[in-house]
Amino acid sequence: MPNETKSMWLPDAGTTDGYVECGVCGATANATLGEHGPTSFANAMGGHKRHYDKYECPLHDELWHMQAQKLRQEKAQTASARISEILEEEIQQILTTRTPTKEI
Repeated sequence: MPNETKSMWLPDAGTTDGYVECGVCGATANATLGEHGPTSFANAMGGHKRHYDKYECPLHDELWHMQAQKLRQEKAQTASARISEILEEEIQQILTTRTPTKEI
């Protein structure tokens, strides 16, 4: 399953039941099943291909979603419990209102 900092997930083909929630906002991800090709820059440069399913949040291009994702990434990186709590409060505000709190 995607972690809370990701809005896209590329598991091996057929390894999920076809239902995945966005790790950032919890929306049901759009599924493209049975893809075949590289899944990273390194794979593409090395000519490596694999069978995979692609799950992507339909809201990932929304400004509020991008901000929530960046804040979740900051939260994952901070060593401070207090800053983590502050970030989580702002993330919840953004997810509840679906409105960014700052232009990014």
